[in-house]
Amino acid sequence: MIEVTEGETIDVRIGISRVDSVGAVAASNPQRRILNAARALVSTSTCHDWCAAAWDVATEEMYAPFTSTESALTQPGDYIMQFRAEIGFELYEKEVRVLLKEWGV
Repeated sequence: MIEVTEGETIDVRIGISRVDSVGAVAASNPQRRILNAARALVSTSTCHDWCAAAWDVATEEMYAPFTSTESALTQPGDYIMQFRAEIGFELYEKEVRVLLKEWGV
C-alpha cells in the first residue's frame, strides 16, 4: 500500500518479473488505470480507462503519476492503481492499493 496526502503527486512504481526469470525484462505497451475502493473505474481529465504508463529499464518497473489534485481523485479513501504490460508474448498485470489521506490528519 502507498499513502498519499491530499494535494500530492507521486509516481506509483511497481516491479514486474518474468515467469521464467531468464534475462532482462523488456516490457512493451505499459499501461495503467485507477479504480476506486468499490473497483469502479475512476475517470480523470488525463486518463479514462487504460492509459499510457512508463517503463524504467534500469529498475524493471512500470510507473505512472497519481495526482491527488485531479477532480476525480480528491475524495480521501482507498484507490487501486492497475498496471499491465506485454513481455514477449505474455500480458503481465499487477495492482497496488493507494490510500489518499486527508491533509493535516
